[in-house]
Amino acid sequence: MRPFRFRAEIVLDLRRREEDVARQALARARTLVERAHQAVARARDAVRDAGRALDAASTAGSPHFTLEWHRSWIVRLRADVVRAQGVAAEADRAAGAAAVALSRAMQRKRALERLRDRAWKKYCVARDRAHVQEMDQLASLRYAALVQETGGHS
Repeated sequence: MRPFRFRAEIVLDLRRREEDVARQALARARTLVERAHQAVARARDAVRDAGRALDAASTAGSPHFTLEWHRSWIVRLRADVVRAQGVAAEADRAAGAAAVALSRAMQRKRALERLRDRAWKKYCVARDRAHVQEMDQLASLRYAALVQETGGHS
């Protein structure tokens, strides 16, 4: 009997590579998400620190223009927080899309693996059946040879 060969093995290898690429893309997307959320945290910390600096300047009796400069600085820092939150939200969406792509790639690969497993089982049944037939033939030939040696009497 011929050795087992899954005809769609090339496609299965392609699906495995697609899954690997999707897994790597998800890892990169998750890294970007983490960095984006860290940037949001840093921006929020900057606003908090600027607020403390404004409080310190106002209690120290700083001139009005210095307090206004601090307020303007805080407004700019708050805009940075909003921008960072937008980047983080986009990174979250991209990571979600990457997760969906990985899930689909895994499903396509699993479908082919199931087909290969079914083909392997079918091959094993056919191989075992062929082996049994060969053994039956061999036993029949041995029996026929034995009968012929004993002169036709069993």
